[in-house]
Amino acid sequence: MYFYRYMKAIRVYTIEEIMLAAESKHGKEFNIFNNENLRIEPEISIPFRLDHYTIILVTSGNLRMRLNLVEYDVPANAIVIFAPNVITEFLTDFRKCAFTAVNFSMTLLTEAALNRKYMDGFGVYTRQHMPVHTLLPEEVQTFKAIMDQLSIKNNLPKDHPFIGELLLNLFKVLFFEIASVIQKKFAGKQIQLNSKEVLVKKFYSELTQHFRKRREVDFYAEILNVTPKYLTKCVRDILGKSTSEVITQMVIVEAKIMLSNLSDPISKIAEELAFSDQFFFSKFFKRATGISPSEYRSLLWT
Repeated sequence: MYFYRYMKAIRVYTIEEIMLAAESKHGKEFNIFNNENLRIEPEISIPFRLDHYTIILVTSGNLRMRLNLVEYDVPANAIVIFAPNVITEFLTDFRKCAFTAVNFSMTLLTEAALNRKYMDGFGVYTRQHMPVHTLLPEEVQTFKAIMDQLSIKNNLPKDHPFIGELLLNLFKVLFFEIASVIQKKFAGKQIQLNSKEVLVKKFYSELTQHFRKRREVDFYAEILNVTPKYLTKCVRDILGKSTSEVITQMVIVEAKIMLSNLSDPISKIAEELAFSDQFFFSKFFKRATGISPSEYRSLLWT
């Protein structure tokens, strides 16, 4: 098992912080860097979140990561894509492999004037489905070429008259190449959201904002202006789980991370997750996992 003895809270890195650590020169909505140039020491098995989208292309070695407590191996010639607020951990020293990372915000997608169906499809498919994609040799060469050009243009002087346009258009090329890879992974299925998928996407967005305080299906149904029954039907159709199960999963992932901070009493964690007391939190946790919070903590030492 894994544990985080000294973690006080899950660190959230903003795109501005990553930009400074990578010494990126242009804009606050986008940056690109190679991992050997990143001025952040790798912290193994210390969870963090990013407030932006990230694409990592591994070119040599193997990168092991945990995303929302699920482990993934990212081999050479593969990409991993994850959305904002995913709980992320490096399980190996990222300096022992080579990768290029592109970070960007939803604001940049809007500025790029990309068709809404591609923007929404990217958000849903990276968040809910396969984060790791193995590339064909020709796809690797394409990605490398685009990223190399992005790196070159990102290092041009700030007074270059068309630096913004160059970066934005190269980013759009990269985005559509990624969309092409994702579509192939789904056997040619068009990444276009129907009304149910749009509703589930909105639900997930609201859930990430409110799950620490609100766990009632009625609360989210009211925000989305639908009945609880219809919301649950849509969530089950798209995600294969009930609305309550998705809410519970989100809370349990957060609770496990918080329980890994062994210095915090369980009563404090219960309070931060808006349970009336430790008893109800323990009952909720055990019903979802089969063990109590204290039993889960004891397993972290085995």
